Amino acid sequence: MNQASYLYPMKCTYIYTLLCSMMSLALAGQSLKVDSMDASQHISIEWQSIDLDSQLTWSYPQMASSRATIALIASYHHIYGLKYQTCHGISCTPWLAIVPDDHVSDATEVSDGGKSLLFLDPSHDRIIFAYDNKTEDASLKVALRHYSDDHSTDAVTTIHDRACTCSPLNYVSRTQWNCPDTEETSLYAPDYTQHTHIVIHHQAGSANPPYASTVRAIWDFHVNGNGWSDIGYNWLIAPDGTIYKGRSWLDGDQNVRGAHTCACNSNKLGICLLGDLTTKLPTAAQYESLKNFIVWKACELEILPDASSTVVSSRSGTCIDEYVHHITGHRDNCGAGYTSCPGDKFYPTLQTLIGEVITQYNACIDTLNTDVHDDHIAIHNVYPMPSDGNFYIDVTAPSTLTLYNALGQAVQHMRLDAGTQYITTTLPTGTYHALLTSDKSVLSYAIVVRY
Repeated sequence: MNQASYLYPMKCTYIYTLLCSMMSLALAGQSLKVDSMDASQHISIEWQSIDLDSQLTWSYPQMASSRATIALIASYHHIYGLKYQTCHGISCTPWLAIVPDDHVSDATEVSDGGKSLLFLDPSHDRIIFAYDNKTEDASLKVALRHYSDDHSTDAVTTIHDRACTCSPLNYVSRTQWNCPDTEETSLYAPDYTQHTHIVIHHQAGSANPPYASTVRAIWDFHVNGNGWSDIGYNWLIAPDGTIYKGRSWLDGDQNVRGAHTCACNSNKLGICLLGDLTTKLPTAAQYESLKNFIVWKACELEILPDASSTVVSSRSGTCIDEYVHHITGHRDNCGAGYTSCPGDKFYPTLQTLIGEVITQYNACIDTLNTDVHDDHIAIHNVYPMPSDGNFYIDVTAPSTLTLYNALGQAVQHMRLDAGTQYITTTLPTGTYHALLTSDKSVLSYAIVVRY
């Protein structure tokens, strides 16, 4: 399209009174120097500042393809009530509030402003900003991104070995969703942490096909907007149920630390559901993929979905060890009011989801020999205690024994038959939490190891 300069008149019925008395909105000064662009092209417009006192309208190229994805990264400080609308001709969207992204690694990042990822209508050609108030040192910077639809749609079957019988899942690799970084190495050396807890997020933004472009936009926002080393989430799930690999890992070790949970990310695997679940639930396909994925990862990583353990959390406002359930929403790990993630509509359903995960998990793990005993599990004796790392345990029913260290990390996992079992470990000196589970009950016990 021709990026001609013209004046876009302000209508007081659409803008706050403050703006009506202050200015008319000029398009020319912030126009992109792009005459036309089709969906096969990819551009990255560098950061440009918006003049808050004279020019609040910014043009962008209109896309010929409805499947094109145009995103805008906005960074702002000391502006209050910031909102936007997009237009083509006289047709404009309703005003939409620009809300700071709350998936930040440090709460101070949003204390006096924030950053937001906006997805723009590809059939429109300009965006208009408005606000309630600002200080003298207020600033608004934007960067435009266009993502083409040239990614592969084929999902990759996981090839990682697993010590369970849960069905394998397919996912889309970083290469397939056009991550500018490579498949197994990122712009940094991955920081590893044993995943013991699963944290569920929602994007809190719009997500429309092609979803790979939405994932690409989130990577762009996290890396080029927030200044992070990689996308913050470990995995992402689209409304059509497709699973996308997020943060990179090396040599098949998926236990990489993400950036998604209130600056306390150790031992947490972050899953993001694309879309905004504030007023709607996940699609049936998205929900089913989420459930199957949690079962898969819980089995693979030996995370008991019906248990809790100690993990670094910031519910008290600072990162300290807290006792947290193994499957939680983002808000469960942060201080009160920090975030509404994973969405007000979806969050109340998490207990139902966890219940379904537990049922499916129990059905797909190695079948226990329930023909011998049909009663609840009980421990008759554990000896010697303290032990030298090896001990006997008497149980009344077939069960699963998982040993956790003081950090809440699963350090040993084994199946037990009914009767007296001899347990051999190479655990260092310390007290361990032993969790025994059967098809009917859960029992915990303290194991003390001294050499």
